[in-house]
Amino acid sequence: MLHVPLEWHALRPWRGSQHRAFEELCAQLAAAESAAPGAVFERKGAPDGGVECYWRLVSGDERAWQAKFFDSLDDSQWKQLDESVSKALEKHPHLVEYIICVPLDFADPRREGQQFAMDRWRQHVAKWDDWARERNMRVEFT
Repeated sequence: MLHVPLEWHALRPWRGSQHRAFEELCAQLAAAESAAPGAVFERKGAPDGGVECYWRLVSGDERAWQAKFFDSLDDSQWKQLDESVSKALEKHPHLVEYIICVPLDFADPRREGQQFAMDRWRQHVAKWDDWARERNMRVEFT
């Protein structure tokens, strides 16, 4: 398999911005996923309630995507993710999976006493799991 590195900052703007282009790319990939028979795909505009798009399954459950065109993951970006998750949990009570798309690979060297992006991801997922449980929801954060 040929590995072609992606240059995210070379992404052609769509509707005036690379951020919108990244959101659109993620939504198109989500729409192309095969879903269960009878599922309905919904694409949202801004403001989006923490969700770019989602599949509503026949059961009523929802699998949602949120895209953030970040070039780093600092406190400010984690705060934005927290806000999106909080909105999604509030606005989508049938959410069972929440897929967060960022154009980054999370460092995970597993070094004692040091914290990297994957460590922060795990901490945030634990917090989001608690938020979901407080709403009597079980959501897989991917």
